Order: sequence, then C-alpha cells, then structure tokens
Amino acid sequence: MNLKPSIYILILCLIFATVYVSAQTVVEGNVSGTWDIGGSPYLVIDDCTVQTGEELVIEPGVEIVFGESMSLYVNGKISAIGDSSQHIIFRAVNNSVKFDRVHVKNGSSTPPVSEFKFCEFMDAQTGLYLHAYGMISNAYTTLQTDVFNCIFESSVSTAIYVRAQAVDGSTPWTPHRLKARANPVIKGCTFIGNGEGIEMKLQGAGTAWFSNADTEAIIQNNAFLNLPGVAINMLPGAGPAHSGTPSFINNTFVNCDRGVWIQDGDFDATTLNNIFCVTDTAIERTGSNSSTAFYNCFYNNAINFVGYPSSYGDIVMVNTNGDSCDIGFNIFQDPLFDYSNDFILLPDSPCIDAGDPDEQYNDIEDPLNPGFALPPASGTVRNDMGAYGGGYPLDSLLIVNVKDTETNIPTNFILLQNYPNPFNQTTTILYTLHKAEFITLTIYDMFGREVQTLLNEFQASGSYTVDFVTDNLSSGIYLYKLQVGDFSSVKKMHVLQ
Repeated sequence: MNLKPSIYILILCLIFATVYVSAQTVVEGNVSGTWDIGGSPYLVIDDCTVQTGEELVIEPGVEIVFGESMSLYVNGKISAIGDSSQHIIFRAVNNSVKFDRVHVKNGSSTPPVSEFKFCEFMDAQTGLYLHAYGMISNAYTTLQTDVFNCIFESSVSTAIYVRAQAVDGSTPWTPHRLKARANPVIKGCTFIGNGEGIEMKLQGAGTAWFSNADTEAIIQNNAFLNLPGVAINMLPGAGPAHSGTPSFINNTFVNCDRGVWIQDGDFDATTLNNIFCVTDTAIERTGSNSSTAFYNCFYNNAINFVGYPSSYGDIVMVNTNGDSCDIGFNIFQDPLFDYSNDFILLPDSPCIDAGDPDEQYNDIEDPLNPGFALPPASGTVRNDMGAYGGGYPLDSLLIVNVKDTETNIPTNFILLQNYPNPFNQTTTILYTLHKAEFITLTIYDMFGREVQTLLNEFQASGSYTVDFVTDNLSSGIYLYKLQVGDFSSVKKMHVLQ
C-alpha cells in the first residue's frame, strides 16, 4: 500500500487519538528546547532529530509516546532528568507495537554529555542506542552518556546498545585514523524482561593503519532480571583494532541466560562484587583475554565459569567474613535477598562486607534516596556484593501505611509492593483503605490481558493482605492493580517458575 505522507501522518494521529483523547503535543522532524509536563504526552508520529549543537531538555513526569518503529535521534545533547516520584517515560503507543530506539550519536568532535535519569524505556526494539563515531584525525572521539536510576523493560533486542565505531581513511602518506571510544556510565538501573540487557560492540577499522575502537564503560549497581539472553554482552565488531577495559561492579543478575559474556581476547574487563543467581552461565570469556572475576557471589547457576582458569570455583581459602571462597575471593552461597525490598540483602547475608575491601562505593547515589550516597554496610565502608547491599535503614525503605497519628485510621488509599518478590508460587499483596469503598484487585500480564480478579467487593477502612497463588503461570512480569472509586494504583510482580 502506497500512502502519501500526509495521509500516513493522519492515520498515525487517529491511532494516537484512540489512545490519548487528551493528547497535547505532536512532534516530528527537528526538535530542541524543553518538553515540559504541560505539553505531555509528546506523540512522536515520525522520526525526530536533535541536531548537532542543539539540546533537548525533558522535564520530570513527561511521557514520550512513539508510533510503531519510530525513533528519536540525538546528534546534539539530551537531558532527560526525572526524579524518584516523577519518572520520564519513553514507550510505544500500545503493547502490540514497538518503537525503534532513542539513538544518541556524537554529532561533533567534542560531543556533550547526555543524561538519562529516572527514565523508563518500555516496548522498544532497542531502548537506548549509544553510538560513538570516529570524527577526529589521529585522535579519539569519546562519547559519554550518563544513565542513572532508569528502568528498561520488554525491549525486543537489547535494552542498551553501546557501539564504538572507528573509521579508517588512512594511507601511508596521509594517515587519518578516526578513533572512537564509548564510555557510558550506567548506574542504579533495572533491566526486566528484555531480550538482552547491555550489548557493547567495538568496531575497529583499517589494516596497515589501525583505527581503534574501545570503551572504559562503568556498569554499576544495576539489577538484571528475567532476561532470556545475556545481561552484559561484550561483542567484537568488524575490523582488527578494538579493545576495552569496562568495569562491571556491584550488579545483581537473577534468572538470566548469561550474566556476563566477554567475547574477545582484546577485552580486559573487571567483574567485581556482583551476585549471579539462577543463570544458565554466570560469566564467560572467550579467547586469551585477562578479564578478572573477584569478590563475586555465585548461587544456583547451571554453570559458574566458562573460559576462566580452573582455580576459579575451587574452595581453597576463607574471606574476611570467614566464609569459604576460591582464590579470587568468590563465594558460592545463598545471597539471602530480602525479596520484599527488591534484592536488598538480609542482615545475615554472606554477601555483606564480602566485597573487595579496597573498593569503597559511598559516592554512589542511593537509588531510593536521590541526592544521597549509599549508606555504609555493617562495617565502615560499603563493600558488599550485589546492587543493593546490606546496612540500609530498611524501615525507611518500606512503604508504611499513612495514618492519622491520633485516630490511627489510614488517611489515604495505598497499594504496597508484594512480598516475596520475585516469587515462584505464592506472594502476599498489601493495601490500605482510609474509608469504606467498593474495591477491585486484578492481576494482568504485560500485554494488559486480565489473568485473575482477586477481589471485587465492598470493604471497610483498614489494612488488608491478600495471598495470590500463581496457578501455573509462566515466568515473567505481571501487574496487579487496585481500583478504589476514582483511585487506582498498579505495581509489578516477578514470577520465577
């Protein structure tokens, strides 16, 4: 079918209108300036571009809704900075289609630092594409992008794709080696149900006159959950000249096909203070690279190590906690997650104070208390394993019922996080009602299809708990919704079968 552009755009607008009757801003072509909450949602009906030298600022609470296969290209700078209570949402117009990507590519020899903080990327082919392209003769073009406290969910291919692409225009007389370096800093993010988590491809160029591509990426304090592919995948690109010294520190990997896969001998990665739990292969390296894996916890994985020396995994010593470990201070015990608090470690977890004692991460922002550093562990520094270590003031992390201090009556409707979460058969859902109301509590899958109605009745004010039995549900992410009059609240739960 051959549609004129104007007719195509009209059809897209009609599709958006069926979903957003109050749609406020339609965007296409070149974009810059500020997208604020007053213009939200911003409906991307055709590919948009932030041109070189321009900046797009996206404010907290803004929602960006893409038509099928549409993208936002950033050759200049993007500052998408939400906050803990008002995330910025990038998503497809509905669950039956996917948008293509948010593509950040350096558009100058000294590209600015783009930022994504407290953002959510849902239902994309590739959520975020970070692309360093060689532009400077005989020097590196370095692209750094900060990605903090973001959620990546249900990307078909990969949640974050990082590419360093060198270009070789050299001859023996006129060397023009255009090198590329991609240095993203990815901290405090959650990856749920994507094809892969983070994929990094370094593409060198040239034969006699090499143009290098490399990375010094920092991937730290992230949680990778329920990924059918690889959580962190280091890929060699075309061309002979590529290398990398990325750091994978204090991450948590649960129910992934692979945790970390380093697929080339020229990568020298540091895998430190992580937790690998219920993976098919926890970490794998290919070739003769000297990538290290120290101070990690491995539990209930089909395979812990592939391509590492045979000394990895052999219990030969004890660590500072007195726990059995291998020569790399890796332990092989149940990390003891507090599932009601998203993988925070219980006080008696063997992962507390079992990380590298020379690494102190108190400068890392606490994802649950923006603007504040992570608190120390049970010792004087935070050297725990995993994304969310011990020593947290757990009572401040729990969502407590808001009550009138004199009457002890709830003063709001509140839906709490289920516990345990993830779970495999039974979990408990908690909620409070500040007045008597007719309520419904319903379970949905990620496509919005109703799975089960747990409650549909009139209830008095008070606090309630409801047990939900999975009843042969497959592994994955599900939603539960509390509807009380005009009030509704939705939260996610993770089923692990």
